[in-house]
Parts: sequence; C-alpha cells; structure tokens
Amino acid sequence: MAKFSTKPYLLKARTNKEGLAPLNIRYNYDGKTNGFSTGLKIRPSDFDDKKGMVKNSVKNAAETNNILRSYQTVIEDLAEKHNDPTYQNIKELVAERFIEVKVESQYHTEGWKKQKAEIKEMVTEDVTKVMLYKVRNLDKEIEEVQQRLNELLAQREKFAKSGFYATNAEKTQYLDLLNKFPSKFIHSKKRGVQNIQSWVNNLIGFHEKTNTPYSFKIFDTDFYQKYAKYLMYNSEHDYYNNTFGTAIKRLQNFLNWVQDVHGVEVTKHYKKYKVTKEEKEIVYLDEKELNLLWAYRDKVKPHEVKFIDLCVFQNLTGLRYSDVNASNWKIENGIMTGKTIKTKGNYLVPLELDSRITEILEKYNYNLGIAAEQKYNENIKLILEALYVKNDIHQKPIKIVRYKLAEEFVEHHMKHKLMTSHSNRRGFCTRMWQAGYSERDILQMLGSKTNTELRKYVANTQEDILRKVREKQAATV
Repeated sequence: MAKFSTKPYLLKARTNKEGLAPLNIRYNYDGKTNGFSTGLKIRPSDFDDKKGMVKNSVKNAAETNNILRSYQTVIEDLAEKHNDPTYQNIKELVAERFIEVKVESQYHTEGWKKQKAEIKEMVTEDVTKVMLYKVRNLDKEIEEVQQRLNELLAQREKFAKSGFYATNAEKTQYLDLLNKFPSKFIHSKKRGVQNIQSWVNNLIGFHEKTNTPYSFKIFDTDFYQKYAKYLMYNSEHDYYNNTFGTAIKRLQNFLNWVQDVHGVEVTKHYKKYKVTKEEKEIVYLDEKELNLLWAYRDKVKPHEVKFIDLCVFQNLTGLRYSDVNASNWKIENGIMTGKTIKTKGNYLVPLELDSRITEILEKYNYNLGIAAEQKYNENIKLILEALYVKNDIHQKPIKIVRYKLAEEFVEHHMKHKLMTSHSNRRGFCTRMWQAGYSERDILQMLGSKTNTELRKYVANTQEDILRKVREKQAATV
C-alpha cells in the first residue's frame, strides 16, 4: 500500500476580518494532497508552519495542539485500517470521527461542563446519535454558510464587473451560445459560415490568452480596448480598422442574438462600440493592363489560362467572384441577369459591353465555377508579377496608408501583390464611371441600390475630374 502522511497547516488565504485563519490537516496519499477541515481558527502569527503546531507561547496552545493531534490520529488510524485510503474513500469516515473529537474537546471546556452527562452519553452510544447532535446545530451552520456564500456572490459580482472572474456556470452558458452561433447562418454561403466560425475561434482565443472571463457582464469600454489590442497588435492576427470593424459587427450581432433570442442579460455598452472603417486604396487593372493580360494567355502554362479568363470576365462584368463561381445566370435578349448571392440584388450585364464576355462564357459552356477564390488570388498575383516584369511596368512599390484605430501605418507593396478578386469589381466600376456611365446605370449592372456600394469601388483620377468640369462648362454654352 502507498504511504500516507498528515500534518496540520494554516489556510492563510482564508483569513477573516477578525484576523483568524482556518486550521486544516493536510493528508498526503499516493502523491495526492488534500485537506481536512478541523473547524479551528487562529491568528497566523500564532502558528508554527514548520512544526505544524500552535506556538507554545500562545494561550491554550497545549489544548489546541492536543486537539490537532487527535485529528491526526483519527485520520492515520482510518488510513491504516483501510485497503485503499484515498481521500474520497475515507473522507466520510473522517468527518464522523471528527465530530466525536470535537465533542470530546468541547466536553473539557468550561462552557460545556453543564452538558457533560448529555454529551458523554451521545459519544459513548453510537455515531448515529452523534450525528443527531450535529443536526441540532445545522441551523447555525447553515446561517454561517449562507453568510459566506453571500460574501462570495458579492465578490463574484465585483470581479465580473472588473473583468477578472466568471463562474463555471457563466462560462458554460457563454461557450454554449458562442458555439451555437454559427448554426444561425447554416443556410448562408459556406464561406460565410466558415468566416463566422473563424471569428468564434478567435474570440475564444482572446478569452484564453488574455485571461478575460467568459461572461456577458464584461462588455464595457475596457473590453473594447483590450479586444482591439489583441486583434490589432498581435502577430497572429495584425488586424486593421476594416477587419477589426467586421469582428466588432459580428460581436454585436452575437450579443443581440443572445439577448433577443435567448433572453440572457448582457452589459449594454457593447451597442456603443465603434465599428471601425478605413478608406481602401483602390487598386485595379486599367484598360491597357487588361488588354495586356488578355494577350498574355498564350504565354502562360495551360492550367493558368483559366485564372486570366476569370480576371478578365470579372473586370468586364463587375460581378463578385461568388456570383461568377456560382454561374446562376440566364441570358435573354443579349443581357445576362441573375441574383447576387451577397445582397440578393438583381444584376443586369449587357453582353455588348465587350465581346470577350460571350467568348469566355462559350469557352466554359456558361459555367465559370472552375477555381476556388483562394486559388485564384494566389495565381493571379504570380501571373501579373510576370506580366509586369515582361512589360517593365509597375516595378516600384505603391504607398498604402492603413489605420489601427486612430494610429496611421504606412506600407509599401508591389502592385501585383495587392491584386485580388475584389480588384476586378473596382476596375469595372472605375472604367464604367470614366467611360461616362451614370451612377444609376452602373448600380443596375452591379445589382446594387446604394451609391455607397459604387463609391467605395470608384477611383477618380485628376483627368477624370478635369473632364467632368469641361463637360459641365460645355453643357452651359
């Protein structure tokens, strides 16, 4: 059988307002340590930690030490006789025997001498009667426990508001709702659900790595700043305002859902969280670059041609990559129509805008679901890099200004590294605008209803502004 040992010790962390700390008996068995409560309390300065006993200079030290030795003897006696004296196996037996020791010790004090006959009879009869005696004192014990519980609840509330503590129940509820949140988007596009799940994983990572409690009572100004610092100044994430703003929108949607659907109370301040944004640098292929890319199809490897076709098609139609990939369109009277996946708007693209639209559609039998967006973005960068080198264009980096909250960051990137599927929609909008199409015409082709959607894509050059001024002046002549 594994060895066991016992030793009295003081729980200094539980010192009460009167300066008294609980005395326990430490029980070591099979490498595991637990404590048995004695119910005794003394001042930490009166206890010798090394010897595990009350200092001899303290009043009633001998009496208290005798009680502690009695408790040790009880534990050691039970452990010696048990086949497997783990803490769990002997704790109930120890509790019963401790009652006897307590009663015996109280019997010898002045305050208990009047009840000597009653107590002695209870001790000598059997443990059941001892337990009955304890029942008589339950009301007092319950009152003490309730008082302690109320103190702990008040502390929990205080710590929760300060962002340092959450109960297991709160954590369980928080994580349960957080992990259920992505299922709310089960009917959305797969990529959208993946984005929500990624946000959930990042939020859990934030809680774990910053020791932020899992609680719905922590969403104040401090949380916002802490969350921003984690996402923006962490090498694992390195968010800028647009990406952080998206994370905040998702957090607000989650907390609204928690309140409205599940009736959970949430700190209201989250509704005031600022959804950060930044003006994007509009990088796109101009007309010359688009034509160079189209002609470059004969110079690339066969499997790379489809990425050029997708790039040109998006530039000529203005459709999002998701809509091109879905290819849920119909063509009537020379017009390609369909419903956008993201906004459910109705796009309308005249095929006569450019003959290459029809050429590409026919080449792939009207189904352009030929490459994942991630693969497209990876390959088009490499293709454009080679194209720019071949034609000796865009060989100097572009200055890009980004923001993290109010802090400005200047970056320099080669143009091909900035090109993604989003660049194609920007290119379409900018070229249509420069060609003289009205906002209404372009929005109708895009399947959008607001000018905001258009203006975030359009890049006006100085020449465009001068041209419009001259057109206005000519119209008034």
